[in-house]
Amino acid sequence: MQKTKIYIVCPEIKVPTGGVKQLYKLAEILGRNNMDVALVHGKKGFRINWFETSVTIKYFPFLFHKINKLTRRKKAKYIFKDFFKLLFMDKSLPESDAVIIYPEVYGPDVHTLLQNRYIVYNQNCYYTFNLFPFMKKNETDTYSSSKFTGFLTVSQDSSDYLSKAFPGKKIERIGLGLNPAFSYSGKKEKIIAFMPRKLKEDVNQVYQILSDNPELKEWKWMPIDNKTEEQVAELLKKSALFLSFNFNEGFGLPPVEAMACGCYVIGYAGNAGAEYFLPEFSSRIADRNILEFTDKIKEKVTEFNQNPLSLINQGKEASYFVGTHYTLQREEADTLRAIKNLLS
Repeated sequence: MQKTKIYIVCPEIKVPTGGVKQLYKLAEILGRNNMDVALVHGKKGFRINWFETSVTIKYFPFLFHKINKLTRRKKAKYIFKDFFKLLFMDKSLPESDAVIIYPEVYGPDVHTLLQNRYIVYNQNCYYTFNLFPFMKKNETDTYSSSKFTGFLTVSQDSSDYLSKAFPGKKIERIGLGLNPAFSYSGKKEKIIAFMPRKLKEDVNQVYQILSDNPELKEWKWMPIDNKTEEQVAELLKKSALFLSFNFNEGFGLPPVEAMACGCYVIGYAGNAGAEYFLPEFSSRIADRNILEFTDKIKEKVTEFNQNPLSLINQGKEASYFVGTHYTLQREEADTLRAIKNLLS
């Protein structure tokens, strides 16, 4: 029996981004299990270089040209530029019997791109309607088209959201697994690690309020940005605290990676994080509550200053929890089951 060809369309983002990493991981899992799969970019020669990967990559510039037209806010200014680009562009497209996997960020008209059946890998349900017109419904859109076969998604929160937004559609949740580089270390220093990409204004408020506090005099604030996975893991293994500024997340992997490394995590769950932000080993802060956030940091810094082992033991408990719930073995098994169900 001939295998179904699967193409996974991936945005061309050079900086480290969790969503892109998961699209590559999806391609790796399917390829490793004897499926005919390729990751798709538009620009010839483009590939991610901030983590190791051996996925097969195909380039379809014309498909990305069509995607870009869908997602542009100001379409008129590109008319002449597009005309000259199209003159010399490779216009080949995926085979008509292939299945396409798109991310959730391309808006309401994905069904107009190709005639192929497609799956939407929805990694953040809160991005689903970003490009939909305000207070307007079309007769047919990405999710009502007969070519749409269903969703892959990554958390219970996202699954609940999608089931309410699109009742009757197939929704397959997969559990995410952690890179083994994110492993437990009890050798903690007075380091507060965080990722500044989201809610920078909250990051700055927290820092400004606490920067002169005497309890934090010996502590270092360490932003994590533009680093490889291995570099991130090494920093987290040394850090006593990790601050989560997650906001409306489909899953929110950084706090889980920090927990795996034994950090005590304080911050926002971003909705989906409720499944791992447990009070036994972390402190969940109500979204955007700056004073609650700063009070909890002071409390845990003081606790570490007086008795480091107390916080280290809670970090060890967090590491055990995520190490047993978010495994690569589970992710692979879930992914294969989900794809089989969505293709049937």
